[in-house]
Amino acid sequence: MNQLYPLRRIRDFGQTISDTIQFLKAHWKNLVVLYLVFVVPFLLVATLLGADSLTGFVKYLGVDSRQAGLNKIWGVFTPAFMIAILMYFISAVSYATVIFIYMRLYEERGGVSPKISDVGALFF
Repeated sequence: MNQLYPLRRIRDFGQTISDTIQFLKAHWKNLVVLYLVFVVPFLLVATLLGADSLTGFVKYLGVDSRQAGLNKIWGVFTPAFMIAILMYFISAVSYATVIFIYMRLYEERGGVSPKISDVGALFF
């Protein structure tokens, strides 16, 4: 039987930490799946593009030590690097959005854990 965690309750700091840990213990499997489905793809793209851009930047630094330092710094701002920054931002926003959707559905259904497909339907 699912225990209902009242989400809209005034808590002090200790109660907030305690209730958060209890909620995570009860719902960690669903939250990990949500993270893997809705956040990790953005993080993978961002990491690959960011690592590629920074590798090129490090190679660019060693090309000619007589060039001005400012020109070398601007070499990192490639389109791939900018897309990587955008992907990191999207992953952070999608992480927060998925958690809020999950908690909203949990509260609307009276403590019943929402399915991943239900969260996905509201996410997109």
